[in-house]
Amino acid sequence: MAGGVVPVVPTVVILGSRLHRLTLAETCDAVEAMIRAHDRCYLICVKDVGLTVRCRDDAFLRGFYDRADLVLVDGQGLVLAGRLLGEPLPGPVGGPDLYSELLRRAAARDYGVYLLGARPAVVTEATRRLRARTPPLRVVGWRDGFFSGREAEVVADIARAKPDILFLGISTPERERFLDDWRDRLPPCACVPVGGVFDIEAGVIRPAPNWVRRAGLEWLFRVLQEPRRLATRYVHTHSRFAILLAGALLRRALGADQPGGSR
Repeated sequence: MAGGVVPVVPTVVILGSRLHRLTLAETCDAVEAMIRAHDRCYLICVKDVGLTVRCRDDAFLRGFYDRADLVLVDGQGLVLAGRLLGEPLPGPVGGPDLYSELLRRAAARDYGVYLLGARPAVVTEATRRLRARTPPLRVVGWRDGFFSGREAEVVADIARAKPDILFLGISTPERERFLDDWRDRLPPCACVPVGGVFDIEAGVIRPAPNWVRRAGLEWLFRVLQEPRRLATRYVHTHSRFAILLAGALLRRALGADQPGGSR
């Protein structure tokens, strides 16, 4: 990583996506190294099946993820693909597990956290519940994710709060565009996307049971809770991912691809 803050992390390329091969503990160690460096805003990204497909079609997203400091695996789909393509990954790192472990470390080490995203009532309730269940935690600020046209105001508030960890519950591509446009104005911190975790924290949606997550069916669990919003998107991305994976496996079987370059 830049400036030698984080040790060189092994990377793999799966279906065109650069991914860092890290366990959850190693990821959190890397985030803490970034916090201690306190020299700039670091971008920690998570990529699942859907984002893998979208990055292939969207030049901006592809470039953004190529420039990120860490790109982590979210969900079992990429883990399975890595295993089949000869590039095994330790397992999923993003999502609720990363959020929970970073919160635990933040409370233990007095790191300040800032919550940015979701609807106003949701992020407010998530902050209230978070403070109630983790009293030592320093929540230094929170804002909802509907701030189009007020980005400078939001960035100024984050700069005043000086968080060590900025949790982002904003959807793609709004999250990536915000970070790309304003990264140089954000204070030194680790930016960590957490998807719909604020909705879970606020009690708006139910988290997937552990057995569902281990089976790689968290996406289906989410679709069943929000079918109108997610069904079409997931059908498209997951079917496209399956086709891409099948093509990569065929090329590998024919000797056209070598491990580390699966496209």
